[in-house]
Amino acid sequence: MFRILWVTTTLLASPAFAAETLQGQVLERGTKKPLANLGVFLLPLKLRVETDAQGAFRFEGLEAGNYEIVVTAVDYEKAQRSVLVPAADPVPVYLERTSGSAFEFVVTDKRKREESTQALAQESFLKMPGAGGDPVKAAQNLPGVNRSSGFSSQIILQGADPEDTRYQVAGHEVPLIFHFGGLSSVLFPESIDRVELSSAGYGVERGRALGGIVGLWPREPRGDRYRGVGFVDLFNAGALVEGPVGQDGAFLISARQSYIGAVLKAALKDNDSFALTSVPQYRDFTLLYSQKLSEKWELRVTNFYSRDTLEFLLAEPVEQDPNFRGSLSNLTQFYRVIPELRFRPNAIDEYRFSVGAGQDTIRIDSSTNYFRINNLALSTRGEWEREWITDEFATTLGWDNIYNFNDVDIRLPDFSRSGGVADPSGSGAPRVQKIHARSHELGLFIRNNWKPGAGSWTLKPNFRVDHFTETGEWILAPRPGVEYAVNEGLDLFASGGLYLQGPQNGQSDAVFGNPGIRASRGRHITTGFRQDLSPTSAVGWKWGGALYFKDIRNLIVESAESTVRDGQTIAENYSNRGRGEIFGSQWEVQYRSQAWLLGLNYSIGRSRRQEPPSGWTPSPYDQTHVLTMLGSFEASRKWSFSSRLRLVSGNPITPIAGSVFDSDGDVYRPVRGALYSERLATFFQLDLRIDRKWTFDTWIFSTYLDLQNVTNRRNVESLSYSFDYREKRETTGLPFYPILGFKGEF
Repeated sequence: MFRILWVTTTLLASPAFAAETLQGQVLERGTKKPLANLGVFLLPLKLRVETDAQGAFRFEGLEAGNYEIVVTAVDYEKAQRSVLVPAADPVPVYLERTSGSAFEFVVTDKRKREESTQALAQESFLKMPGAGGDPVKAAQNLPGVNRSSGFSSQIILQGADPEDTRYQVAGHEVPLIFHFGGLSSVLFPESIDRVELSSAGYGVERGRALGGIVGLWPREPRGDRYRGVGFVDLFNAGALVEGPVGQDGAFLISARQSYIGAVLKAALKDNDSFALTSVPQYRDFTLLYSQKLSEKWELRVTNFYSRDTLEFLLAEPVEQDPNFRGSLSNLTQFYRVIPELRFRPNAIDEYRFSVGAGQDTIRIDSSTNYFRINNLALSTRGEWEREWITDEFATTLGWDNIYNFNDVDIRLPDFSRSGGVADPSGSGAPRVQKIHARSHELGLFIRNNWKPGAGSWTLKPNFRVDHFTETGEWILAPRPGVEYAVNEGLDLFASGGLYLQGPQNGQSDAVFGNPGIRASRGRHITTGFRQDLSPTSAVGWKWGGALYFKDIRNLIVESAESTVRDGQTIAENYSNRGRGEIFGSQWEVQYRSQAWLLGLNYSIGRSRRQEPPSGWTPSPYDQTHVLTMLGSFEASRKWSFSSRLRLVSGNPITPIAGSVFDSDGDVYRPVRGALYSERLATFFQLDLRIDRKWTFDTWIFSTYLDLQNVTNRRNVESLSYSFDYREKRETTGLPFYPILGFKGEF
């Protein structure tokens, strides 16, 4: 009896089951990104908890047994997982995104200040058709950008000379923005926050460019966790890693190496006229660092290095120039270290100060001729931005300057290049010169944004002052602007003013140039509109258009005249007697849905110049019509298809009417027809791209096939001539070529 009573008492005093705890973490599939503030359901008990900032969740008081975890979230597929309680370790639950990549993020620092600047954030340029994920190639699809010919690494804005476009990284000037052949920008795409393209009527923060500015802005490294990306394709390979450093710090490091030269070497192995002795290649390296020093102070550091090389041996003389044979090599390399401090003492003020220091090396060796530059560059930027009245009046005061310390070594023949057709090198005596040049260009600016009564109008009374030590000038450049918000989706804008550009490439040198020249001046005006037909939704239509006009005076051009300097009659070399006019319009239409992106960009314009003794002629970069059609489709969240079609007017060329024999140089000189009176054939190209993505729990693998020039169109890029100019040959661009690549992300 006692034993029965003891057993009964023990059973009544014990719980029916042992209480168990289930812990877990909700992560984004492929990237392991913690997902916060999501509801986690436990079935069949119908319990619900929310994830914390680290994606963690916890259920308590459970009975041992089998359960099912269910998690749903916007932009993610529903996740269901069976678990057995008790579980020894926290249970991971992976949610797969319905679209996107591991490196999509919200851009927080665009600071787009005028409508004449077109900006593409990373989430846009990585997906833009025909760009291969490259930011600058994506920007070349925008309206107002002319097509560069062949393997050119230059960018042509609204028909302006490429020398009239400046390139910047983090607001500091660099010699180029593209690697060899325009295949890739000099920074790893996933390291870039945005690309900005500023053309007619651009703002006062930038200067010293008649055509416009192309700028890359590195993004801030993310320190919440480690992540990375690596790729390999037909032309190059690269990798990027980023993550936390200590407390409130983060780093990003990337590197790329090309092997395009090996591909070209194999393609040209049967060509006896020249042999590649050192294959063309490029490489780049980027290191970004950010550190929050305090609640008010922040440090960002941008370091990058770029190198391009090309070398081959001419076994046979060039048809047009029997004197030219031997080796040809080119080296372009540069680096920059750009630290930036940001100070936010309160809610209405922000101070930004940065320094850019680096070296540029450009070396071109062609047979016995050469052109070599070593330049030490030091630049600074500073801005104080204040909102005097919230949403009504804001002012930005600032400066930007650049010091260049150039050592130039030149041995080049002196011959005519009129009409874009160069005389044979043997027709001119060589010029040899060593130049040690020092220059300083300073810009001071004030920008005002005034919205009277916080209404629909925005007035921009902006001013800039530029100083050029090479010309000794201080020039005031007003650049006013105005915007009007018709409604939530429609904006009208107009801007313009005076734009300046100092001498370049030794144009003010006492031997090769003219120390008496002055800065070129351009007067810009642009007006247009942008309308979003679905302003409250990411799905729908957008369109816009603009008219622009540029009147360029005091344009620095080559001169065959003589001048008297220090009592001696010498060659003038350069003068300010050139003029230019650029005018036209550009239009864009875009439709976006969950799966589709369709775009149509069209520009029509004229660009012409006057260079004595000739009259007005088309600019060599004049392209009357530029049409770009873009399309992409994402299917089943794993496949994506995109395409680009380009139709562009051919560039103007100068016809050759005949030739005359130069007995002194033992060469034929060309007899030119009317300058730039003919055009190359219309350019047409269709590109296609297919992407396939596989998402695993802790990483993402994708492959892509980029099909360039799928119609195998023989687009003529230039004309070459026989030694006596009696025969001409068309030089065409690349035929159809596929690029197969592989990419991994975590």
